[in-house]
Formats: sequence, C-alpha cells, structure tokens
Amino acid sequence: MRVSEGGHDVPDDVVTRRYHRGLYNLVHLYIPYCDKWMVVDNMDLVPEIIAQNDGFGKVIFNDEIWSVIQRKSNGT
Repeated sequence: MRVSEGGHDVPDDVVTRRYHRGLYNLVHLYIPYCDKWMVVDNMDLVPEIIAQNDGFGKVIFNDEIWSVIQRKSNGT
C-alpha cells in the first residue's frame, strides 16, 4: 500500500525488526521513565486500553495481549 501511494518500499525483515525493537523500547526504555503511560490497541473501530499506569500503579486490562507484548519485547 505504501508504494502504491507514492512511498518507498520497506522490506518485510526491516518492518519485523522495527516492530520488535519498538516493543523492546516501549517496555524496557520508555515505560520505566514515565510517571503515567497507556498502551492502547487501536486495531478495531473502538480502541481498547491494554495496560496503563495512571500515577497510582500499573493496571493490566487485557492480560493476554499484555503478555504477548512482554514476551515479544524480550525477543521470544
């Protein structure tokens, strides 16, 4: 789709590498430095909050997806 809209091609392996690196960065670099954060799944019409820390502690709303994020952030 990107190429058909005038953009450049990004090889699949680059997309996969960036995806996993982004999850690593989120879990291991960004979240630990944030007082408040929220992870949202926006794949559907109505976004779903997966996990958040509102300043009073971490709350996991969707254990299944949060576990996948954690696992993929560790490269497994």
